[in-house]
Amino acid sequence: MTRPIAQARIVRVAGMCDQWGVDLTAGCEHRCGYCHFHRYQSMALRHEAGGADVAPALALDELLRRDEYPPALYLSPFTDPLAPAARGNLEALLRRVLPRNVSVGISTKGVVPRRVFRLLAEYPEQVLLFVGLTNLDDARNRAVEPGCAPARARLANLMLAREYGLPARFVRLDPVLPGVDDSPERLASVLDAIAGAGAVQVSAAYLFLTSGVNRARLGGAPYLPAAASYCTEACPIDGGTVYSVPLERKRATYEWLNAECTRRGLTFGTCGCKDLRLAGSSFPTSCSYPHLAECSAAGHKESAFRSLPMAGP
Repeated sequence: MTRPIAQARIVRVAGMCDQWGVDLTAGCEHRCGYCHFHRYQSMALRHEAGGADVAPALALDELLRRDEYPPALYLSPFTDPLAPAARGNLEALLRRVLPRNVSVGISTKGVVPRRVFRLLAEYPEQVLLFVGLTNLDDARNRAVEPGCAPARARLANLMLAREYGLPARFVRLDPVLPGVDDSPERLASVLDAIAGAGAVQVSAAYLFLTSGVNRARLGGAPYLPAAASYCTEACPIDGGTVYSVPLERKRATYEWLNAECTRRGLTFGTCGCKDLRLAGSSFPTSCSYPHLAECSAAGHKESAFRSLPMAGP
């Protein structure tokens, strides 16, 4: 077993809807070609996987000894909590925080084991499951997201979540690769599949380029250079500016998704933090993580937690 190289810690993530979150590995073994989070984690949190394909698990002992936690935790801001190296840490953390009335948002492109579902089923109203799935084409997914589960396995997460009585079953089309994922035919096939698997809500966000994910870095990867060529317009996000598709194309895709989701009994939204120009659109642009409303309602607990010392890196 890989020896933990550092302590996991609770962080508040500016630019990601100001959530409290916990990463369970140093780096992410899913190795998604478009992802800039590994670089951010290395720089900001001083967690570095050394370029290894398998990102080592972080130590949890200090985190699990805490007496208090924020009212909600996002798992995970910069990594996947259900990548194989993270699963043991995820189960240990869930067993600690769920009995303490902490809500958890679990966002994954991996596989949720049944034993994790059995644990989550004991606290169904505290759990939000976000499954990342933008395209059903496994050739595309293997090229762009080489460590992630196949599309059928991600759909199975939704079916099992429904089987185990978890009401908050969400799908993230994120990132949508322009010119690769955003044709009506491809998007319609994804919506049909996720509606059939039991999803209730969809959020979408187009690819954007940061200093961590730039055209030069994407140059040798299949699908990604073509998608990056559409990212020609400066886009204001919460905390800075990135490059993404022109606003007209983005708005048209999201309006189409909103209508098509409604036809299938799904709700649709996009995180307004990822393009501040979308405020006031015909589709919701509130944060795609509904448990934040619960955080705001629990302001007294939030304020109390704010003063607690954070675990060291």
